[in-house]
Amino acid sequence: MAMEVVQVLQQGHDHPLMLIKKEETDDSWDLSCYGCEQPISISSSSSYYGCKGCVFFLHKTCAQLPHNMTHPSHPQHPLTFLPSPPKAGHNCDVCDGSCNRFLYRCYDCDYDIDMKCALVVLSTQQSIEHPSHEHQLIPLQKESMFLCDACGEEHKGSSFLCTNCGYWINQKCAESPLNLKLNNRHEHTLSLFYFIPQKLYQSFIVLQGKQGNRAYCITCSKEIYRRNWVYCCSGCPYLVHLHCALSEKESNESENQSHDLSLNQSNLSSSNSVAATSDADLHKVIHLPVPDDSADIITQFIKNTAIQGKHKGAAVINHGSHNHPLTLFEEPIDHALSLFNVAWNVQKCCGCAQSISAPFYCCVECEFYLHVWCAELPEQLPHPGHPQHALFLSKAARAGKCKGCNLFASTLLYGCEECDFYLDCKCASLPRVIKHEGHDKHTLALRPTSFSGTCISCSASLTISFECLGCKFNLCVRCAILPRIVRHRYDKHPFTLTYSPRPYRTDDDFCEICEEGIDSNRWFYHCGECDQYLHTDCILPVDQFSNMVYHHLWKPINSRKHPHRLIRVGPYPNASCGLCKRSIADSCHYLCPPCDFYLCDSCEEKEIEGEI
Repeated sequence: MAMEVVQVLQQGHDHPLMLIKKEETDDSWDLSCYGCEQPISISSSSSYYGCKGCVFFLHKTCAQLPHNMTHPSHPQHPLTFLPSPPKAGHNCDVCDGSCNRFLYRCYDCDYDIDMKCALVVLSTQQSIEHPSHEHQLIPLQKESMFLCDACGEEHKGSSFLCTNCGYWINQKCAESPLNLKLNNRHEHTLSLFYFIPQKLYQSFIVLQGKQGNRAYCITCSKEIYRRNWVYCCSGCPYLVHLHCALSEKESNESENQSHDLSLNQSNLSSSNSVAATSDADLHKVIHLPVPDDSADIITQFIKNTAIQGKHKGAAVINHGSHNHPLTLFEEPIDHALSLFNVAWNVQKCCGCAQSISAPFYCCVECEFYLHVWCAELPEQLPHPGHPQHALFLSKAARAGKCKGCNLFASTLLYGCEECDFYLDCKCASLPRVIKHEGHDKHTLALRPTSFSGTCISCSASLTISFECLGCKFNLCVRCAILPRIVRHRYDKHPFTLTYSPRPYRTDDDFCEICEEGIDSNRWFYHCGECDQYLHTDCILPVDQFSNMVYHHLWKPINSRKHPHRLIRVGPYPNASCGLCKRSIADSCHYLCPPCDFYLCDSCEEKEIEGEI
């Protein structure tokens, strides 16, 4: 076969062609096959033939074409391979397309077939065996869109098909390695399974701590189907989709190549160094912590989640979170607020509870504010923290407790009513995968906490968390976004987030704010210059109601019988007054969203009159 390939190549090109691998590919090359005029797809393990000097390339299949073939459209005579048409103006007698390059020809009948039509037949005559399937597979070069039986994803391009049972896999999946090492994700080697036995599948469900009969991917938190290929670890409950594992491997290779390139170009100017690594930066996961507490990382996460340009800068919009039209303000906030009276001193976005900043939408009458990016959040959001169902955006002025940060929020909640699962728009917009200095061995994925655990930083009980399943490392969403550096007004030096006890720390060390001791099992802030310590909760206190925004539409009132402000709301199922205990499910009433405390109109009037 090797000599036959050389002979064919010599007919198609004047110079010897060499086998070129992916890592030898130059980005400046036009990677299209000279023979069939189709693109050359570069996967993790594919290679092709080429002459680098002439920028002449061929698919492996086009380089290994047989000298003669038979075709069902012309069964009378065999067809002979030609590297070019004998004269200009030849058309394919099957599809009537132009024959510009490689073709098969019958000289007796003046009958020509171009490579596109020839390869359809040749592929059926060159079946292969693959360990994932009992029947032989035929290679296809057609640009057909199909659902791959290996990874469960749609693909278009080179593939392998079983004509007996319709089993169809794309070329990249077919070339997947039997063993895979994801250096930055898992310390053990993963093995490829073409089908997961029921007992093994059930063991993963138990080890992952899931309810029901489903196992989920470590990377994307979506369901794993037994019929598709997966990578798994024999020693840990580590199960990952085929396409997730291959994507992670390619991302690692891209980052490594970028790192090597930057080292080789260390003598170049800084601008050139940035340009050399910019493409690789697109594949990097979010790295935390942020440099300091001035970084508004949450706003950036929400912007990334929003459907940019949804309202296309409309001057006035209608939004489900408010009863009146909202007007766009593009001026600085101080000037905009001077246009109307801020009766309740509200200067927060009523969606994300972050400080309001231009551009934003506003209802002047009600003093209701909404960031442009909060107004453009998608109506439906699949989330790894609740992989069973998609979450839908609720815009009603109805408070709920977020399963991510355990704080109450007033508007723009993503929820699944069937499971009573809710996330505020900030937690719903968090990145799916992060790399954190507190666990620099592996990346952390956002998912439901898969074993009974607490946050490594604050010991809080978790519903969802950033997790490394193999190391049983859990990090709550609040601790994940703690800044690296904070400052305190009584110390001129910055405090640095510390993940483990310093060697010189003693049991007598205490927090400078609350004067309580420092727990060596929790994260804390430390000033090395002054040898002073701060609890994370003391320097960055968490208010359970900080995400609640009481805007004018809610008409908050104060009650002598309840410590928090109450808001006016409509009828709500199963509601009963917290004082008289009567049902108020069918009438308007007052509510404390954080406490779920209801007050009927009658009791509210008695409070005013001093009767209770």
